[in-house]
Amino acid sequence: MKKNKIKKDMNLNFDEKVSVQEVENNLGIYFGEMPSSKDINKYVRQYDSLAVNVKWYHPKFNNKLISNKELFEEVSQTIISVFWYKANQIAINYGYTACLPTGRSDGWAEPLVKSKNTNKLNPIVYEGRENKTLEYLIQLKIFFMFANDIENLFKLIDKEIQAVTNMEEFIVLQNKIYDL
Repeated sequence: MKKNKIKKDMNLNFDEKVSVQEVENNLGIYFGEMPSSKDINKYVRQYDSLAVNVKWYHPKFNNKLISNKELFEEVSQTIISVFWYKANQIAINYGYTACLPTGRSDGWAEPLVKSKNTNKLNPIVYEGRENKTLEYLIQLKIFFMFANDIENLFKLIDKEIQAVTNMEEFIVLQNKIYDL
């Protein structure tokens, strides 16, 4: 949705400071409810950047797949690449430039935007929810929708990988993820 259409429909100033309640009242038809501070806090990393925790602590691979060491190694490495490929596509669909793995163990999916003045990629910085510009609050809501899609992708892969016992089944899963 374009800012100008929203602005025209609602006669809103994107640079003016607004309350979360005003946004929910005026933009609820476009975006629904704004995420609470509690909901957002799980995405705030050090240095206040926003990202989604995608650490795969206990992958649930099928025992039959695990018993074939060579196949298991290939599948376990490829599924991670498939995840990051799809996470990047999701980020682009939400208007970000990219989504990259960050953190010490690459366990955070962090959407990045290209700076208007340079080619540098910058993270989304969390500035709180209250007394912010409408543009910032909309960016926050978009991040929350992005985070929801990344978490759903992660859950899907975690669940579906359990049924994979051979390369043919893995290729079916891989194609299913690419087609999302």
